[in-house]
Amino acid sequence: MKHGMEILGCALLLLCVVGISSVGAEAIVGGDVGWYEVTCNVDGASVYFDDHYMGETENGRLKIEVYTTGTPYSEYSVSKPGFVTFTGTIDRYPAKDETVELSVTLTAGTPTPEGGLIGGDMGYYVFTTNAKAAKVYFDGELKGETENGQLKVAVYTTGTPYTNYRVEADGYEPLDGTFSEVPAKDGEVDIDANLISLTEPTAEAATPLSLVTVLVAGLIALVLIASRKK
Repeated sequence: MKHGMEILGCALLLLCVVGISSVGAEAIVGGDVGWYEVTCNVDGASVYFDDHYMGETENGRLKIEVYTTGTPYSEYSVSKPGFVTFTGTIDRYPAKDETVELSVTLTAGTPTPEGGLIGGDMGYYVFTTNAKAAKVYFDGELKGETENGQLKVAVYTTGTPYTNYRVEADGYEPLDGTFSEVPAKDGEVDIDANLISLTEPTAEAATPLSLVTVLVAGLIALVLIASRKK
């Protein structure tokens, strides 16, 4: 009986140690952060860092969080239909809790897009996906990344139509599709890109023990060991 109590006590102590390790491992995920604040004279302008879609300006600005220990960005661009795209170089990286301002002024005009398409009326493809930061490609050309599960891509209604699209994200199977229609002037074509996760469902069941469970197990183990010594 005493031998069994001793084994039970040791097992609970081991459980306690494993649980504390799991809690501690969760606490160290991430790192220090800083911010870029893009100010612009136009609302609804799309902001890209090194071809990564970061969001749209609202009320004249967009604040972007970055890890201070992450890989630095080198270029940024700001664009909106009806305005000439602005491109600049990122030569300063924010320190911990610091904000670096990038000031942009867009001028009205119709830029010539890559591939030599003639400008004209604009329409939009709106991609909705279940994956975070999914990359969207049109005929092999990167158009941006989804934010909050969505990406809006402007196209010329009179230009050469795109044929295929591809949506991909880390941890998911890529999704390939074919465009069946071209958006009308100021119109939108919705595309639902539901990606399939590559992660096994059973992996989600392995959750760390709560701190309360760990402490209770530790107390029970101590009581059992103390009672054996008596």
